[in-house]
Amino acid sequence: MTQEKARGLDEQVLGVFIKSYSRRYEQWKKNDLLSVALQTLPKQFKKKNVFKCGSFLLIALMFLGILNSISKTYATSVRTQMCIIIDGSGSIRETKWTIIKNGMAEAINSTIPKDGSVELTIVQFGYSASNGCAKTELTPTVVDVGNCAAIIDIVLAMPKSNQSTPMAHGIFVGWTELRNSPNFAFSEEQVINLVTDGAANIRNNNATSDLDGSGGVSPNARDDVIAVVNYAVSQGLDELDVEGIGIVSTNRDWLKNWVVRPQPAHLAPPFNPGWIRVVTNSSVFAETLGEKFNAVLADTNPPNVTDVYQLPPADHVTSTDTVEVFANVTDDLSGVRQVVLNYTIDGSASYPVVMSNLQENKYNATIPAFADGTHVTYVVVAEDFANNSITTQSMGHDYDYDVIPELPTSLLLPVLMIATLLSVIVYRRSHALRALEQHFNYGSEGDSRWTNMDMGNHS
Repeated sequence: MTQEKARGLDEQVLGVFIKSYSRRYEQWKKNDLLSVALQTLPKQFKKKNVFKCGSFLLIALMFLGILNSISKTYATSVRTQMCIIIDGSGSIRETKWTIIKNGMAEAINSTIPKDGSVELTIVQFGYSASNGCAKTELTPTVVDVGNCAAIIDIVLAMPKSNQSTPMAHGIFVGWTELRNSPNFAFSEEQVINLVTDGAANIRNNNATSDLDGSGGVSPNARDDVIAVVNYAVSQGLDELDVEGIGIVSTNRDWLKNWVVRPQPAHLAPPFNPGWIRVVTNSSVFAETLGEKFNAVLADTNPPNVTDVYQLPPADHVTSTDTVEVFANVTDDLSGVRQVVLNYTIDGSASYPVVMSNLQENKYNATIPAFADGTHVTYVVVAEDFANNSITTQSMGHDYDYDVIPELPTSLLLPVLMIATLLSVIVYRRSHALRALEQHFNYGSEGDSRWTNMDMGNHS
């Protein structure tokens, strides 16, 4: 076999390997990891005379191994996976499309950190069924200084799909990209940002029932959207927010009540997780997207925990009492993800209880009743949507109580009688002492009767 034929055969083998790693290959290529890996290959493998039968296969194996190693190292720095899912359907006019593209480009350029902590994905829905209804415009890409300009160029060059509104397809493709990314981890944050001007009208048949209770022909395309969102949340999606490009109030309210996560959703601002905002121009859209990025990506401060107290108070807990613990928890940027009460019994076993959000910023959890003499300590742990956390212990606050014996009913009357008797004795003694003191004070003022009596006693 000639050297040229051997080289051609080996390149075909490498092609098979590359195709089998197609998803990771695209990710590596986007992050410029291919050139890094090539630079790490030994010099002898770069010489032309290595292309003999089987030698290129060896290079392929080494090459992919290096890429895997670099990819794993690179992935560890990602804290947030962000997917922007945009509506490119026919109802999105060119002016709105320009708003979307310019707004995204501006927000990416000015707000997203360029330190490798954010993975960005962009998906467009509105393609024809023959084109899959939805398409990934930017595969999961870790944003850094080197590729930010290229990402913006991709955004500005995106053509509009210009068909119907297969929203469920778009969300499903977006979540699948996040879930299958090598950077996916349950401990990190997964966020979807949905940009649309209306409601879904193409089914993907995920829903099997009327999820929004709208009646009529159900399940329908809207039910499919809800089903996909519910699935994504069950798989780890932390947050889904919506920018409505000039949407009407009925569509805004449906998205707010059924698509935004977490629930209950609210109208932005503020940009705490779970919001929808109606925008009308590119500057407002860019501002909104920028606020979202700031809230989700730039938050490095933990939540603020204040006003921790319990009922009944620490010195009044008996063996029949459950203890209600309350805390005020706030986070002005990314929002409060979860508040947990960790309580410990007699310094050994520890039990976590998720605290319920009673109203606004007030959280509550219950510690069960324990036997007399039990010593209970507890700590409040708060975490926000940017994965910042804090404990009351780290703030210098320790909370504990002892379960005191409850007085038996049969002893109440004797104890009450003894207490009453002691009160009477104390009262009489204090009254007698005051009378005696007054008597001596009366004689010391030089009264003649006292002096005469005193002299008579000595005659």
